[in-house]
Amino acid sequence: MKATNAAVMKEKNKKLVLDLIRERNLSRAELSQQTGLTKPALSTIVDELLKENIVLEVPQITNEVGRRPKKLYLNREYLYFAGVNITRNHFEAGIINFYGEVLVQKREKMKESLTANEVIEQVCSMIAREISELSIPKKKLFAIGVTTPGPVDRNNTTVLAAPNFNQWHFVNIGAQIKHHFHVPVYLENVSNAWAVCEKYFGTAKEVPNFMVVKIDEGIGSGIILGGSLYEGLNELGHTTINYNGILCECGNRGCLETYASIRSILKNTPYQTWTEAVDAEDTVLIEKEAEYLVPALVNVSNLFSLDIIVLASDIAYKSEQLLSILNARVREKSLNQKVSIVKTKITSSIQSAAVIALDKFFHL
Repeated sequence: MKATNAAVMKEKNKKLVLDLIRERNLSRAELSQQTGLTKPALSTIVDELLKENIVLEVPQITNEVGRRPKKLYLNREYLYFAGVNITRNHFEAGIINFYGEVLVQKREKMKESLTANEVIEQVCSMIAREISELSIPKKKLFAIGVTTPGPVDRNNTTVLAAPNFNQWHFVNIGAQIKHHFHVPVYLENVSNAWAVCEKYFGTAKEVPNFMVVKIDEGIGSGIILGGSLYEGLNELGHTTINYNGILCECGNRGCLETYASIRSILKNTPYQTWTEAVDAEDTVLIEKEAEYLVPALVNVSNLFSLDIIVLASDIAYKSEQLLSILNARVREKSLNQKVSIVKTKITSSIQSAAVIALDKFFHL
């Protein structure tokens, strides 16, 4: 039993070292200081990682005379992670490396004639072509992350009953993709995945408690508390802001999504996209969007004591005016005076989907 415990602890320490190197290229001395491991214990782990070619130790360029200091870097080409994002309007697939860099991605329009199984087959063909284009050996594809709107069954990689996503209800995406590639497949709600991606590579890298609010054709949210994903439903779009309001596709009335989603806010306007509205400097429309969002953001800010709220997807385009209004009004009405509302730095749904697979490497 002691030997098993020692082996488990060593593996945890190895993952900790890798995670720290991923966040910031460090020397052995810096790693020893940050992990609390003794220099001999740390050197044993680093030497193993070097032998496995997971990390590289690179001398730094310096003007000082004498021995040059060395920093440890992740080997970008050691492993790869695929991402798949399926929405009501399109589906896409791509591949990232250890540093979250999107190496390739492809997108197709979602045709009404396509069944879920046909879409999955096309997604698998996309990934296979991308692997071939990048000349990635099969053994270097670690896992595949898949994102969809609405609730999901993570354990069984099955899409549940998202509104207006009927052809995907109770489809086991993971099993079908795994059959093609024989690697682990992880399914996550698209907004939750975006929140995890923000933690790794975005605005919230150094923030323990935050929420992503993703607004496009619908409204989704993902919450990170204490640095970990809060695995609730997180359906901010289906919280009620008007009890006698518009009937929502979920069956309730007055859901936030029926007022503040992009498709809802643009109804009866001359604009086809949020980009057009912002470029036209339509302050009335921006003010209206803020009016709908404020009560919902105040509620979650009070409930979770968030540090920041991150606006993501279409709504983040040239969002300075909207952010200014939201910050002023949320602080005015919220009991949580420290919260601030900011814009996402993540630009790719493929990156956020693939990060679900990357996260499993570091924290499984």
